[in-house]
Amino acid sequence: MQVKCPCVTVARAAAAIAAWCTFSGVHPAIAVAAALSLLYIALGRRWVRSHLLHKTVASNADALVGQSALVLSRIAEHQPGQVKVRDEVWRAAPASGATGPFEAGSVVVVDDVEGVTLLVRSRA
Repeated sequence: MQVKCPCVTVARAAAAIAAWCTFSGVHPAIAVAAALSLLYIALGRRWVRSHLLHKTVASNADALVGQSALVLSRIAEHQPGQVKVRDEVWRAAPASGATGPFEAGSVVVVDDVEGVTLLVRSRA
């Protein structure tokens, strides 16, 4: 069984570069500098990109979109009610295209946030 170690691979690559330098007449310091530059470009660029890309995280009311909510008071087309999401009570109205009124005790899903009103739809 042959064990593959990254150190062995690096040593083999270094030996190959040294042999190439010996036969091609290139000074080893130049070859090492070129190899390190390429390595920095390949790995350093990924690291810099990963730290520069800014991922947005939903916060405040936007974090509620997609959450389940318990209906506390009846919600109908022109009659907003109340829902409880994450231990907070919010004003709620049915989202556009949502079917029927939602009775107290039913579970709905937050579809959008409009001001201080959560727009909800059935859990289906």
